[in-house]
Amino acid sequence: MVKYFTQLMRHVIVLYSLGVLIGCGASLESLDPAERKVAVWQTKDQAVLRRVALEDPDSEVRREAVANLTDQALLTRLALENPDVKIREIAAWILTDQAALCRVAIETPVDVENLSNAILGGVPNKVGEAAVEKLTDESLLTRVALEAVDLRVQWAATRKVSDPVLLARIATESVASVRHSAVRRLTDQTILARIAREDPEGFVREAAVEKLTDSAVLAQIARKDP
Repeated sequence: MVKYFTQLMRHVIVLYSLGVLIGCGASLESLDPAERKVAVWQTKDQAVLRRVALEDPDSEVRREAVANLTDQALLTRLALENPDVKIREIAAWILTDQAALCRVAIETPVDVENLSNAILGGVPNKVGEAAVEKLTDESLLTRVALEAVDLRVQWAATRKVSDPVLLARIATESVASVRHSAVRRLTDQTILARIAREDPEGFVREAAVEKLTDSAVLAQIARKDP
C-alpha cells in the first residue's frame, strides 16, 4: 500500500509539473494514462504537448503528444536523442523541414542491439528510413547517400535519387555497396565507362560493364580487365 501511494504521489507531482491540473482540461488531471492520452489527442496547445512529450510518465501518452507536435526543432531533437525508439520514429515521420530530415537521416545510428541482423539487412533503421521517405530534395538525398552512418539509410536515399548528375556523384564517391546500387541506375555511358575502368571494386566495375552498350568500349575494357 505504501509503495502504491508513493507511485501515485509521483504521478500527481509530474502532472502538476506539466501544468495540467491548473486549467488545461479536466481529463488531463487523470491518473489513468488512457484518459490523458485522449486529452492529449484533443488539445492543440503546443506548450502542453511539449511538456507532455518530454515529461509524462507513460510512454503511450508521450508518443501521442509527439504525434501532435509542430515544433520542428523539438521534433528534430526527439528524433535524434529520445531513448524511446518509437518516439524517435514518430518524430521523424512528423518532421517536414527538409534540412532537419537530412540531419536525422545522416546521424541516426545503427541499432547496436540488432547489429548482426542490421548488417544482414534483416532489421530496418526505421528512424533513418522514415526521414529518407519524407525527403524530397535530391541534393539532400545525395548527402544522405554519401554521409549517413547507417548503410541501409544510404541505400534508401540512393533509390530516391533520379538526377543523373547526382547519381553519378553517388556512384563515384560513396562506399562500395552504395556505389554499386547507384551504378545499376545510371545510364550515362561516359560515366559508366569510367567506373568500369577505374572503380577499385570488381563487383562495381562489373555492374558498370553490364550497363554499357558501346561494343568498342566493352572490348577495350575486356582487354584491360579480362
